[in-house]
Amino acid sequence: MVMESTPKSVPEATSAGSWNMKGDTRASHKIRNYGILLVTLIVLSILIAILVIYVNALSALGYKQPHIVLLLPDDLGWNDVGWNNPDLKMPILNQLAADGVIFNQTYVQPSCTPSRSSLMTGLYPFKTGNQHRMLFGLERSGLPLEFKLLPQSLKDVGYLTHALGKWHLGFCKKEYLPTSRGFDSHYGQLGGGASHWTKETSMFAQGYDFRDNSGVVQKSDTYLTFMLAERAAEIIMGHFKEYPLYLQFNLDTPAKSLEVPPEYEALYSDIADNRTRKFYGKLSVMDDAVGTVVEALKTRGMWDDTLLIFMSDNGALATQSGSNWPLRGIAATLFEGATRVPAFIHGSMLSQTGYINNELWHMVDLHETILSIAGAKSEPGIDGIDMWETFSMGKPSPRKEFVYNIDDFEPSPGAAIR
Repeated sequence: MVMESTPKSVPEATSAGSWNMKGDTRASHKIRNYGILLVTLIVLSILIAILVIYVNALSALGYKQPHIVLLLPDDLGWNDVGWNNPDLKMPILNQLAADGVIFNQTYVQPSCTPSRSSLMTGLYPFKTGNQHRMLFGLERSGLPLEFKLLPQSLKDVGYLTHALGKWHLGFCKKEYLPTSRGFDSHYGQLGGGASHWTKETSMFAQGYDFRDNSGVVQKSDTYLTFMLAERAAEIIMGHFKEYPLYLQFNLDTPAKSLEVPPEYEALYSDIADNRTRKFYGKLSVMDDAVGTVVEALKTRGMWDDTLLIFMSDNGALATQSGSNWPLRGIAATLFEGATRVPAFIHGSMLSQTGYINNELWHMVDLHETILSIAGAKSEPGIDGIDMWETFSMGKPSPRKEFVYNIDDFEPSPGAAIR
């Protein structure tokens, strides 16, 4: 005699007019889970389809998203570049600037953390709470997590994003790290003031500061700038050219120490002053690091599609032999020496090149401008203005005023507007 069993998915009759609900509940859960999974897959498919249509539409219009390389040196003064100081040996940067557009009216915040926060958010730092000078080693703070950052918006339109060098926007927990805020990778320092040789910082908290994503880089005696430039070349050579690249190279030079490889100091052997000789040597190191990046872009066949942007995060510190001459003041003040910085752009997508542009713009505008040329949307209510027509065609700047800073914190320089 063959006995037939009732499948588990079918509720068993217990009495006339009643059913066992246990099996029915399991079946309902399975159906609901399958439904959620199906809806999720459909939504993802729609989003992917929209992205493909968007990219194809741009291609049909003859627009190709450029690779964007931002070179952001640390504490570079007005007189610390070859086009303002003929005593400096930086042939690569001089040629790039001459072949591109040199800017004479580019402004930033008085110090590094505020400037970097304005780049990342498109907002003046007093609106994000980052206006109080730089972020120190033991501060339980950073760029607030509620703000969507530049690399996150770039990823929305297909960019692969990488950061090199100093982050300086928070690391008190993992949510503040660059790889949690839109960068596919980060290689460099999380804080400020790290030694070029030992990678240790002494800015109110002694410690080793050199990371490869979330891991610590093993100590070495290789000069930090060379390590960062080598990683930049590796990223470029391994990049999938079908995708646009955003590479933010936060150069550790000239920064806050006078450590320099002897062969670069020797380039200025005719200078008697020891500090100036070392400082100029660091600027030539920076030039060679930029050369490594440019050579990699050319070798990989990406150079003609790359927009290169170069600008300092704030002016120089006289205590480190940097020079803002003839501008008044040093970093962390509200004077021009802190807030007006050398800058240039270079790229085949510029319709007018080889001249000096005297139009006004601020680092906060770079956020909106980069998103504009990438085909990405910015967050509503930002302070940045799209400067692409000014950059690429030399049209008059739409910016007529800006905020130097607003800060009532006692050690801060105060407030000023233009």
